[in-house]
Amino acid sequence: MILLQTLRFNTKLGRDNTNKTLSNLPHQQNHISLALTNQYYAKLTQKTMGNILSASFAEECTPAKQKYDDCFNHWYSEKFLKGKSMENECEDLWVEYQQCVEVHLIKKGIKPMLDEARSDAPFEKGGVPLAESESKK
Repeated sequence: MILLQTLRFNTKLGRDNTNKTLSNLPHQQNHISLALTNQYYAKLTQKTMGNILSASFAEECTPAKQKYDDCFNHWYSEKFLKGKSMENECEDLWVEYQQCVEVHLIKKGIKPMLDEARSDAPFEKGGVPLAESESKK
């Protein structure tokens, strides 16, 4: 059995694309080198999941988000999970991305609506509208 046929993704999109693509993978007498398998898996993962997960709300902010995501994923897997660092080393990149999103929320007229929703039902109150939470007192 080909090793590639056993690969599965947790996401529905990944699973659908994997099954279709793996059955079309050229092979010779069911032998595939591990290097080819790893390269194909990396490309498949990037195509099916990377682009979907890395898109930003504002297209102009996608490069900043990608930088942050790459930095965070590296820090999380290589340092945090191994107990080497508790401090997120990517905070500056997060701030850069957050500022970009803020600018585009304003440009698209979404920021005032978010501010109003937050004042009507603040996160600190569990998202419950203020009128409701005050009437329960």
